[in-house]
Amino acid sequence: MRLALLVLLSASVALGAPLANHSDPRKRAEELSRYIENEREQFVQRETKRRDLLDQLDQINKDQNRLREGLAAYESERDELIMSLENLRVEAENQKLAETAARTQLSTLLKVLYQVRRDGLGGFLLQGESLGKVYRRIRVFSQSASFGKKAIARLHERSERLVTTEKELEAAKQHLEDVISRSSAEGEQLKNTLQRKKETLSSIGKKQALFKAAEKEYEKVSAEVQVLFKQLEAKEQEKKTVAEERKPHSFRHATLPLPVEGGKLVREFGKRTNEEFKTVTLHKGVEIEAPLKSPVFAVLPGIVEFEGWIKGMGNVVIIHHGDGFYTLSGHLYKISASKGSAIKSGDVIGLVGDTGRNDKPSLYFEVRENAEAVDPMPYFLSDEVSKIQVADAAHSRKS
Repeated sequence: MRLALLVLLSASVALGAPLANHSDPRKRAEELSRYIENEREQFVQRETKRRDLLDQLDQINKDQNRLREGLAAYESERDELIMSLENLRVEAENQKLAETAARTQLSTLLKVLYQVRRDGLGGFLLQGESLGKVYRRIRVFSQSASFGKKAIARLHERSERLVTTEKELEAAKQHLEDVISRSSAEGEQLKNTLQRKKETLSSIGKKQALFKAAEKEYEKVSAEVQVLFKQLEAKEQEKKTVAEERKPHSFRHATLPLPVEGGKLVREFGKRTNEEFKTVTLHKGVEIEAPLKSPVFAVLPGIVEFEGWIKGMGNVVIIHHGDGFYTLSGHLYKISASKGSAIKSGDVIGLVGDTGRNDKPSLYFEVRENAEAVDPMPYFLSDEVSKIQVADAAHSRKS
């Protein structure tokens, strides 16, 4: 138990918990108790933040997936545009070659027709050829020239359209490149945001784990006290000669004075349910707020069976009053009784301290019958109970 507590407190320092690295285990135990009380509200707030972060991480993952799908579609469309541009450029080059060839052929025909107009038909008469054949050949040249002009015009128009289409495709490609660039930047931003939120979630998880570990350690204290009482009970069977054991009539309902004066009941005996975390905590005693260093009295005569430090309860005095009845007074600022000493009713056994989970000085008080915890309130005098200002129900039910 001590090793587990030391490990826990060391971890709390690493996580920034307000626990100093004292070498005195008692100081560490005291700070653990305060840490639990102070961190309880923050634990609830962190749990809410943790759930919100999980929702945010889920949304970021969805956004990342949507962005990846969109980016893949944009890149596919861009690749298709690049392929179309390459094909278009090949076609434009072929158009230029065809237009150049057509212009060369037309230039040759125009030169022939120009010579006919300039020199007459004589230069085109072949031996034995009739004039009619010459006319027909020249007419073919003229028609070919006319067709060539129209073909060149069509080729030129086609080339112009290809240039326009190429510009449009280039503009579309550039637009896609811009969209892809913005999407990539957005994806990188989402990646960084996701990483930061994961780190925050991890930090919160460590703090939550620390708090839960501290609570478990605190619960173990009650188990250790239970073992201690059983050990004391076993020893009591061997001490039949103790005088107080022959006075069972002392422990009756509505017969005992309060162990501290001017107090206020802030935690009652019994089970308490934490609605937020659906956990049940058993309080085996009562917590009474009182001014710091107020005297704590023995409620009946008895023998001091234990005095010392118990983790989670601070300074503790346990008195055996006979017939298997014990009282425990915890969170003491100072112990004024020694083990084995005989105590009379009303003797000061210690002073009220501030080592409890309450944020104000208080006395933790238990009544045990044969090592089993019982509610102390029915044993107090009625007029004494009426002096206690019972805190509001909500405060009393805090675990």
